[in-house]
Amino acid sequence: VGRTLDAGDRFGTRSGRFAWLAACAIGLVFAFGAARLRRLELAFALHLGMRRRDVVGLLCLELILVLVPTVSLSLIGTVTWLQGQGWPHLWPFGLAVIAAGALGAVLGVIVAGVCVSQRRVMTYLKAR
Repeated sequence: VGRTLDAGDRFGTRSGRFAWLAACAIGLVFAFGAARLRRLELAFALHLGMRRRDVVGLLCLELILVLVPTVSLSLIGTVTWLQGQGWPHLWPFGLAVIAAGALGAVLGVIVAGVCVSQRRVMTYLKAR
């Protein structure tokens, strides 16, 4: 028709170009918040002699138990929906968003585990 296609420009200006960043931020906030709700339990475990890396490891293990089914179902749903729409070539972008959300959740749990302070057990208890 006489037109040229600038695929790089169209790809760079698409509406979902920051979806991975939003997924990462949402995963970080929710995981941090979920771990923060347990700060009294975690601080008391530190007070009883549990090492910080063990607390963070426990939080990561609990997160993995939640993330495996969540990521699996999200991946299956994304691939199925994109293939049903006739866009099977877009599944790597869906995978990137799912992976970014999972990475954000892992980072949120690690940050929350590191931020818990053993000295603030009484403060956490009074706030409860």
